[in-house]
Amino acid sequence: MIVVEVELEGDMVVSDASNSVPNVSKTSWLLDNLYKKHMDTADFSLVCEGQAVPCHRAIMVGASEAFGGMVKPHTKEAQEGRVVLQTTAQVGRAIVEFLYTSRVMDADAKELLRVADMFGLEELKELVEERMVRGLARRNMVEAFQAGDSFTSTRLRTAAKVFLLANRDWLQAEEAWVDRFGDRKDLYLEIHD
Repeated sequence: MIVVEVELEGDMVVSDASNSVPNVSKTSWLLDNLYKKHMDTADFSLVCEGQAVPCHRAIMVGASEAFGGMVKPHTKEAQEGRVVLQTTAQVGRAIVEFLYTSRVMDADAKELLRVADMFGLEELKELVEERMVRGLARRNMVEAFQAGDSFTSTRLRTAAKVFLLANRDWLQAEEAWVDRFGDRKDLYLEIHD
């Protein structure tokens, strides 16, 4: 509810304007508008798989300390106006879209979680974790467990471990199931009886 108080020569008028002003976050509206209509003014790029994904330095500064550090004037990245990320172009686009719109587009969730963890994009990391937890299935439970462990995602790691334990008999009935753990035998030992 918005209440406006106006004092006019000793008289106070109180007006309830809650029905006339929509409850819109100006920050999200502005960033969304910038993303949809003004990427031609971008002054920085994330380069992924040789493809430049445009963005604005000011957005990078606000995104995380890691990205903010890259755009400081003395850095190579700031002077070149770009940073090369070792990830897919799809993940690069997903990061930029998230920074402007708070929406997470479809992309390789494990890779998106890795990059979000690496660059301290905590809000993105939380959303990807949530998506991965909701998508837990027998086909991806081992990979989710590994991702949760590797990318400091306690929530994903815990949920995947519980799911693995509940489906351990099914998993152990598969041929070469131990190989799904790859070089992470420590994780295999956590669920082995």
